[in-house]
Amino acid sequence: MNFLRAICRIIVGVAFIVSGYFKAVDPVGFELKIKEYLNAFHLDFLNFSAAFTAVAICALEFIIGVGILKGIKIKFFSKVALAFISFFTLLTLVTLIFDPVQDCGCFGDILHFTNLQSFLKNILLLLAIVLIYLQRDKFKPIATCRWEIIYIIFYSLFIISVSLYSFIMHPVLDFGTYRAGTNLNSLVGNVPEHNYNAVFIYEKDGKHKEFTLDNLPDSTWNYVDTKTELIYADSVAAQTADFVLKNSAGEYITSQIIESETPIFFVSFYDFDNIGRRTIDKLIDLNDSILSNGGILYGLSGNSLEETAFAGSKLPFDFIYSDYKTVLSLNRINGGLTYVNDGIIINKWGRSEYPIKKIGNILSTNPQALTAETVIKEKLFMEISLFIIIFMVAVLRYVSKLRYAHYVSVKNNNEKDNYNL
Repeated sequence: MNFLRAICRIIVGVAFIVSGYFKAVDPVGFELKIKEYLNAFHLDFLNFSAAFTAVAICALEFIIGVGILKGIKIKFFSKVALAFISFFTLLTLVTLIFDPVQDCGCFGDILHFTNLQSFLKNILLLLAIVLIYLQRDKFKPIATCRWEIIYIIFYSLFIISVSLYSFIMHPVLDFGTYRAGTNLNSLVGNVPEHNYNAVFIYEKDGKHKEFTLDNLPDSTWNYVDTKTELIYADSVAAQTADFVLKNSAGEYITSQIIESETPIFFVSFYDFDNIGRRTIDKLIDLNDSILSNGGILYGLSGNSLEETAFAGSKLPFDFIYSDYKTVLSLNRINGGLTYVNDGIIINKWGRSEYPIKKIGNILSTNPQALTAETVIKEKLFMEISLFIIIFMVAVLRYVSKLRYAHYVSVKNNNEKDNYNL
C-alpha cells in the first residue's frame, strides 16, 4: 500500500500541476473555453465571471497538485481533489453523452482530448484520488503546519502571478491555433488547394540536417536555410476555414492580405475602452517604424464599425475586420501585435513590449529563422519551466522531510528531558 499510495500521489500531483500550469500560461484561452461551456449549457448570463473563474480554477488545480505531490495537508487536499474531480468527471460524462463541446480544454491548447478520452482520463484520476482519500490517515506529515501554510501561500502567489502576467502582458506560452509558425493559408477556405510544410535546414559539426517546426533542434545547431515541401492536396481546409478578413465595405480581403509580399503586422483590438493615450502614442511610433522599414500595419478589430471608426480617428493605419473569437485567438492581448510574413505567423508581442526600435532588424532577418527561433524558445521554456516546478516540489519535499524529522527528534528529546526533570 505504501507503493500504491506513492504512485497515486505522483500521478494525481503531476496531472493536476501540468493541467493547472498549462491553462495558467494562457488564461484567456481557458476563459474562452469556460464561455463555450456556459453557452452550451445556456448559462451565458454568467459569462462576465469567466475571466475570474479561469484564474481561480487554474490556481486551485495547480495548488491541489502541489499539495498532493508534495504531501502537505493531505487530509484537506484529498477532500478538495475528490470534490474537484467528481464534478469534472460528471461534466465530462454529460459532454460525452450530449456532445455540446468537442474539446474539454483540460490541458489548455497543448493537448486536445475527445470527450471519451477526457472521461476516461477523469475516471483514472478519480480512482487514484479515491485511494488517496481512503488512505489519507496513512500519509506521514513532512512539515509543521506553519511551513505547510507558507508553501501553499508561495505556490499560490506563483501561479496567480503567472496567470495575471499572461492576462495583462502576454501569454507565457502559446499553443493555440494561431501560434508562431502557423500558415494562415491553411485556415482560409478559398485560398489553399495544397498543404505545404516548411523544412528548416540546420548545421552542426559540418553536417546538415532537416527539421520541421514540431521537431526543431537545440541552440547548438546553426540555422542555414528553409525550403517548402508539398505534403498533400488540402480539401479539408476549405470546409473548416476560420480565418476571414473583411474591409470596412464588408468585402473579403483575406487572400489579398496574407498573400501580400509585403511584411504585415496586425494590432488586435477587441475592447477599445482599454486603449489609452499612451498606447495610442506608441502605436503611432510603431506605425512610423514599420512603414519606414517597408512593412504595413493594420488594426484588426472584432468590434462594430462605429467603435472602430471612433478609435481609428486617433490612429494612422487602416482597420480590417474579423470575428471576435478570431481576433482574440490571433493575439490574446488587447492591442497585441502579430507579425505575418508570406502568410506565416512569425512572432507576437503584447502592447507593453512593442519592438518599435527593433523593426528594422526584425524585417531584415530571415522570417523562417525568426519563426524557428520563436518556436525553439517556447519549447525550451515550456520544458524547463515545467521541469523546474516539479523538481522543486520534489526537492522541497525531501528537504521538508529532513527538517521535520529533525524537528520531531528535538521535540521528543525536550519532552523526554522535561519528563525526567
